[in-house]
Formats: sequence, C-alpha cells, structure tokens
Amino acid sequence: RAGAIGAAVADLRRHLEDLAAAEALVSGRATLSPEAVPVRAAAEGAWRAVEEGAADPRRGLALALDVPLDVVALADAAAFGRVARELLSNAARVTPRGATVRVRARAEGAWVHLVVEDEGPGLTAERGRAVLEPLWDRPRERRTHGGTGLLVARAIVEASGGRIWVESDHGSGAAFHTTWPRNGPR
Repeated sequence: RAGAIGAAVADLRRHLEDLAAAEALVSGRATLSPEAVPVRAAAEGAWRAVEEGAADPRRGLALALDVPLDVVALADAAAFGRVARELLSNAARVTPRGATVRVRARAEGAWVHLVVEDEGPGLTAERGRAVLEPLWDRPRERRTHGGTGLLVARAIVEASGGRIWVESDHGSGAAFHTTWPRNGPR
C-alpha cells in the first residue's frame, strides 16, 4: 500500500513538473538553445530510454526507423530528445505485444518532418483533437484525454518554431507528426 502511494506521489510530481516546464516555455521564461541535432541518432537514443524505462521489457516491441543519416534538425538537443521520448513512450504504451513502432523523418525544404506511428487502437476524432490541447483549455469532460507529457511536447515543438499534430483512424493506430526547422542547406 505504501508503494502504491509513493508511486502516485511520484506520478503527481512528474505531472506538476511537466506543467511547470510547459508554462515556462509558453510564457517565454524558458529558452531553447538551437543546435544541429542528427534526427536518427536522437530517435535511437530516445527509443533506448523508452525501452529501459518500460514497465514490461518483455513486450517485444520493435522499432522501425526510416530516417536517413543526413537529416539534421535545428533544435535544442535536450528538448528534441524529450519530445522524441514522449512520442515514442506514448506509442510503446498503446502498441500491442510483439508489434512495431515506426519513426520516419524527411528533410522537406526548410523543415524536418518527423512522424512517430503506433499500432495501437487509434483515436476518435474528438480524442485526437483533445490529446494536444492544453489542459486548461479543455472542457472539463475532456480533461482526462492525453497527458502532461504531450503538453510539454507541444510547447517544445511550438517554441522551436514547428508544429505538432496527430492523424488517426479509430481502430488503426495513430501517427504523431512534428515539424522542426532544418539545419543546413534549405
């Protein structure tokens, strides 16, 4: 019983820290330091962190990477990694045992387009809209959809000058898309 209470307190602490981080980015009190971030290496590192933190490492999830080595984003490296970990963690949480999480990235003009896809149950249109809304902007009945980690991911992506959105058909997985400024020739 004490263990369950401790876990609940740790969860609450993490959510409060996530909300404070998102608020600091949105208000401009926190700043990002853009640098060249090799997207493939960042995605691989994020996946290792997700696997190490998995509650059940025997789930046997696979990672399929379709990220050319020369795709480099202009982003704060730690913040980019946090977004990648959040999106991969969400994908791993809903993807069935033995299935695959996919990461794709491409340089498209002045942008890097990064997509994390899962093989989970997908999202209804309403839930798809709600998971990226700030908690305080959601109607009370939709405040349980999505976590604070996605809120921080959205704040980081937008503070970096990019966009984040989700595409999903209920019953067939979800794809979280982000765009980041591109480092190098445009």
